[in-house]
Amino acid sequence: MDVEDCGEEYNVLFERGVCLQEGNLLGQGNFVTIHASCILQLLYDDVRFGHVIRVLDCVTSEASQVLCESEIAMQTSLRLEELCGVWTTHDISLNPQRRRLFKVVFETESDTEEFSHVFQEGKDAAVKHAASLWSQSGER
Repeated sequence: MDVEDCGEEYNVLFERGVCLQEGNLLGQGNFVTIHASCILQLLYDDVRFGHVIRVLDCVTSEASQVLCESEIAMQTSLRLEELCGVWTTHDISLNPQRRRLFKVVFETESDTEEFSHVFQEGKDAAVKHAASLWSQSGER
């Protein structure tokens, strides 16, 4: 999927250079580098009304290839490890979608903290959205 195919429905909330790694979902904890120099974006998607994590394959986000993309849902959790963020998600950039374990390595502690903060805002929004849907379904 090319970034240009995604339209203009995204607002970039956070963007940093990272190293992207993928881990074994069976809990082995072994991570393999997918791309050593890529761009991580945390976006607000106006169509989905939610936050999305997208990782692009180059140092600038212009005409980049999407390496992975996932929505932040109420079940999505982020684990911080020094300069790293780790999360398990359904990668929506693949067809069919596949559950994957990702780890990104940031350059600074402040980048890690800022990513965590924006991620938490996205998770809070997902929880509120789900709660409003549940209350609406109970009113009928």
